[in-house]
Amino acid sequence: VAAMQRIAGAQLDLEALDISVSAAGYLLWARLGGWEAVLPQRIAQLRSILGAGEAVSGPEEAAAWRAAQEFTWADAGWALVKVPITSAQLPALDAPLQRAGAQRRYAVGGNLAWVAWPGALADLGAILAGQGLAGLALRGDTATPWIGRPLHNPFGQRIKQALDPQNRFLEW
Repeated sequence: VAAMQRIAGAQLDLEALDISVSAAGYLLWARLGGWEAVLPQRIAQLRSILGAGEAVSGPEEAAAWRAAQEFTWADAGWALVKVPITSAQLPALDAPLQRAGAQRRYAVGGNLAWVAWPGALADLGAILAGQGLAGLALRGDTATPWIGRPLHNPFGQRIKQALDPQNRFLEW
């Protein structure tokens, strides 16, 4: 997380900044953008910030980001939940997820957690609620797509009332 925050604060043309989690540990992914001619300089700057790192390019780089986008890292039979967080909240959330055996990837500079959950979504909802977080279940068996802390968004509720006065759609 500290390395992610250092990179996020640097003047790099970042297109993506993720942490993938596997049995081997945590891996920080930074996707640099900009002109091809300046990428070697940006890679060197990134290595200077981190003290190490491996550049991945071409088909290998495309495959790595495609795997992230298509959630191939997540077991297809597990629930998939999107949780907005901050990078400061990431360590506290990661600990119980790791203990529960959840598969996870942290994206958008540590501001979004993707959680593949092996059990009942109510259990993940309890973890999220205990940390004041809410998640959106994209896959899995749940009565409502929202789990965790109930969302209290007065502005959003006013918009919903204006657009859905008969309350036919899900609550926010």
